[in-house]
Amino acid sequence: MTEQTSPDVLRYSPDEVKGLFSSGKARLITPKKEFQEPTGDLVKSETEAWRTFLGKDVDVPPVPQELLETQQRAQEKGITTLEAHYLPAMKLGFRGGKGGKIPVKPIDAPGWTTKPNDWFWEQVTEGKVDDSATSLDGNWVLIDKTPKPQYDNGRQSYESDSLAPLMARVRDEEKIKGSPTPTSRFSTSWNELDKTVLPELAHDLGIRDDQVRLPKAIEFNVLGNMHHKEWGETTTWEWFEDKFESGSRLIGGRSGDGGLAHVGWDQPGLRSDSLGFRPLIVFPS
Repeated sequence: MTEQTSPDVLRYSPDEVKGLFSSGKARLITPKKEFQEPTGDLVKSETEAWRTFLGKDVDVPPVPQELLETQQRAQEKGITTLEAHYLPAMKLGFRGGKGGKIPVKPIDAPGWTTKPNDWFWEQVTEGKVDDSATSLDGNWVLIDKTPKPQYDNGRQSYESDSLAPLMARVRDEEKIKGSPTPTSRFSTSWNELDKTVLPELAHDLGIRDDQVRLPKAIEFNVLGNMHHKEWGETTTWEWFEDKFESGSRLIGGRSGDGGLAHVGWDQPGLRSDSLGFRPLIVFPS
């Protein structure tokens, strides 16, 4: 990038220009750099990751500029754990024929070593969880990569948590109920996350509220298999986006129940000290 000088200095001789700079009467003007990531490398790494997972290639589109700008704003606010990934549009579950109650089964994929548990597929078969719960939507996303901690009688917190200031703020402002550990992601209900915490995060990052949500169980599972097996190695749960039956929500990820494979459910108003969350930000391709 070429540096520019004030046009006024062009009226002076080289020696006079040196004098102007040394006196501070003239200065270099450096155009503002836009935030850039090695996007070609990111497309390449996502292409390779999906080839390993599926055993075949998928087309990975360019990284949206909005994603890069959001990631930059997050870093400027101290949120350094948002990781970019591409989720291609595809069904990861299928019925073995036509008609209701025919079992929904997961596809075969060489890199899908830990699939959601049988209970999950049974609920989709029964219609208690929508068919869309087995699909990816064809979007670039930012997902918080922070490992969830081991359960410690409710005293645990996500390690070096970038979201701790946000959690403390919404509790201090009484936008959600209090907690013995105000900075913790635990003891927060799905309803509080949906109505308050995630919209506050969207506002902080300068994006639309509907771009920030919780991961679906299938997204958590697939990204965990591909990049973050540690998400399934601790004794706490996390909230998922998926609706179960008339209004409950899916949860999962606890090591004692199957880790990445574990999917269960709970009431959206529950504020459990063993149930945390991670945000997912969507950028439609």
